[in-house]
Amino acid sequence: MSVTIRPAVTADIEICGRIIYQAFKDIADRHRYPRDFPTVQDGIQLATSFIAHPSIFGVVADYHGQVVGSNFLDERDPIRGLGPITVDPNVQQRGVGRRLMEAVPVKARLAYAFFRTHLTYRQYRFTLRSAST
Repeated sequence: MSVTIRPAVTADIEICGRIIYQAFKDIADRHRYPRDFPTVQDGIQLATSFIAHPSIFGVVADYHGQVVGSNFLDERDPIRGLGPITVDPNVQQRGVGRRLMEAVPVKARLAYAFFRTHLTYRQYRFTLRSAST
């Protein structure tokens, strides 16, 4: 399945929320667990807060103009949080989740590399300055 991975935007909130709800519902129902998102509105609320937050990076999988999945990277802390990753149950097992997972960790690894470099500089008492100073 050929999908395009792109940044999540506010226009994606409702469909992302519905997919979050449905994907978690399917897993919970299949294994007879309580649902993490009891209603569609709960999924939409999560998508709203994540997509609107400036320190949460989100991507969606777009298949012929239709969003079929999403993944998020919480960048509010040096230790990044990944997920939730969700794929529309109707298109699961076609590589969409893999593509979403490949898109977000690249950004996380870059952040980790910067953070690790910063710690190394601090450990040896180097000072980080911009090139203009």
